Amino acid sequence: MFETPGYGLDISTTELEKRLPDYPIQDVVKILVKSKLGREGKGRFSFIHRRFNEFFVVLDFLNNPGKIPMESISGNKRYRDALVLYTEIVDVKKAEEIVEYCLSYISRIVEYDTDWGTTEYSEAIHCLRFLGDGFKARKHNLEKYYQDIYNIINVLTERGGNLIVRKHAIEASVLLKQEDAEDVINRNFLLNIGGGVYNVYLIQAVLEASKYLDEFSKSLSSKFIMYYANVYFRQRPATPMRVRRTIKVLSMSNAFKPVRFFLKCYLIEQIILGLLIFIMFVFFAWLLIVALRENSVQKDYLKILVMPLLGLPLFLLQWLITKRVKSLLYWFFKNKIDVARVLMILIGGFLLLSYFLSLEKLGELVFIEWLPVWGGIAGLVMLIIIVMFLSEVINNVRYAKYNKKVLTTAKNRVHNGMKREVIEAYFYGLDGFYQERFISYIKKQQIVPTGNWTDGELPNVDDNNASGMLAELEEKWLELDR
Repeated sequence: MFETPGYGLDISTTELEKRLPDYPIQDVVKILVKSKLGREGKGRFSFIHRRFNEFFVVLDFLNNPGKIPMESISGNKRYRDALVLYTEIVDVKKAEEIVEYCLSYISRIVEYDTDWGTTEYSEAIHCLRFLGDGFKARKHNLEKYYQDIYNIINVLTERGGNLIVRKHAIEASVLLKQEDAEDVINRNFLLNIGGGVYNVYLIQAVLEASKYLDEFSKSLSSKFIMYYANVYFRQRPATPMRVRRTIKVLSMSNAFKPVRFFLKCYLIEQIILGLLIFIMFVFFAWLLIVALRENSVQKDYLKILVMPLLGLPLFLLQWLITKRVKSLLYWFFKNKIDVARVLMILIGGFLLLSYFLSLEKLGELVFIEWLPVWGGIAGLVMLIIIVMFLSEVINNVRYAKYNKKVLTTAKNRVHNGMKREVIEAYFYGLDGFYQERFISYIKKQQIVPTGNWTDGELPNVDDNNASGMLAELEEKWLELDR
């Protein structure tokens, strides 16, 4: 199955009998099927899982060390997954030979100025992936090569470098010690929500590598919480069912314990918020019915009904204060001594309450004469907040027309076989948001480009998310994602 190009995970029993005339093939097949290790149908046999097939291949490698096809590692060929299994159980001497073989290929892109997209680059990435997959369960055998591996991963994960190489280098950090691995992960966990900078492509690699850490530092836990609060649940609706599913997935690693706690708080708040919205809806519906019956919609009850709209500035203020952590319940438990933030929320709430109480109808209920004065101050504060928000919107609209025009032109010129240089030119001509839309369009159209990138380098704009999306496509185009 591995040696003949025409066969995959199954093979005809007739062909097996021709190739192995000295063995009772039919009897062996019956035993394997009976023991539920294999299946037979229409004269063809296959194992129920490829791992069983790989087990017998590895057994043959152990008995015949000279048959090991090392080129399957650098070339990512048929024997690659079987060799991962072989690496996990082979003796130390043979394991060291494999490490040296992989390092010899990886060092080519570290020590020499190798252009992206060449065979040397692909072989180096395949070897880097193999090291991580084959030795993450036996890191103790890498002590002899630890400094070399550590230096290579450090060089390949430098900021601004090739994102595909960085992704695989981050995943290979499973080979490092706890403190070194966390340092690599922290440096490449690009998450600046306030500046709109995040890279989902690299974050996925960070998530994969983080599964093998014993525990997270406080800074790394905070980054994961920010990611789930500000990025992950923006991509898809944060329904209670999805939050619960995410908690279940993260429960497979003890390192994610603080992140799971945050998500549980987030889930509880969702349920409470849903109940409050339902109660408010019923309450204001009742107010409206009463107002209609008493024919006083124009005056008193109308002011009460518009109160939720007047509360919008307070919501914006609260969001500005707590935007780094979207769960107030989690924030309460983890930041009890943050007095400044507590005072800001209390003052904001007091100003808004004063504003409501200063309304004509509701003001009659207030017996403290000076309280309505604060309503004017509160109105001014809310006006400033709204002006700041609108100015940001206007500033963004200034660039919208230009970017839309460039994006429309770029989409019209997209076609299969277009040159990478053309994609690069349009990519650099757009802003971040429109870059993402352009790359999404290329992906949707299933475009496969030709040629090379300018200067032999994969486009990268400050490690932004659009650059990660392009890197993901390039990885697929070069068949490095297998």
